[in-house]
Amino acid sequence: MKTKFNIDKQFANTVVYVWLFYFIFMSLIAIIPPSTISRIILPVIISAPFIFLIWVGLRYGTYITIDYNKSIYNTFFFIKRNVILFSNVTCLSIGKSFMGLVVGIEITYYKKNGKTVTVGLMGKQIMKKEELKRLIETIHNANPNIVIAKELL
Repeated sequence: MKTKFNIDKQFANTVVYVWLFYFIFMSLIAIIPPSTISRIILPVIISAPFIFLIWVGLRYGTYITIDYNKSIYNTFFFIKRNVILFSNVTCLSIGKSFMGLVVGIEITYYKKNGKTVTVGLMGKQIMKKEELKRLIETIHNANPNIVIAKELL
């Protein structure tokens, strides 16, 4: 059974609102004389679908999937990232913060050649607390030997 963990929909909406505010602000600056409104039509035609695609990609195309309790992978804007087997995972930890706003969740695992690799899984604040707790519990149930940082529990 595949279990899907989505990002917080409110987070996706907030990101799009910020982009939209920026776009509207820059559009208002563009129509200050001697500019004309006709100069803004092309940027609106180009930018509106772009902002819509960002919203759809964040809201519906960004999630973490646990596949039959054997592997985990994250999908970002409908692009599936590397699949990690739970048998190879050693640690789930807190990563560096991005500008003090978002703290990353990192997963450490062994590659086929025996080297350990640490990759980012998802931002901690991007998921709802209940969804994050359910994700951590599902990972722990799939492989109890995984060391999970106390900040995530």
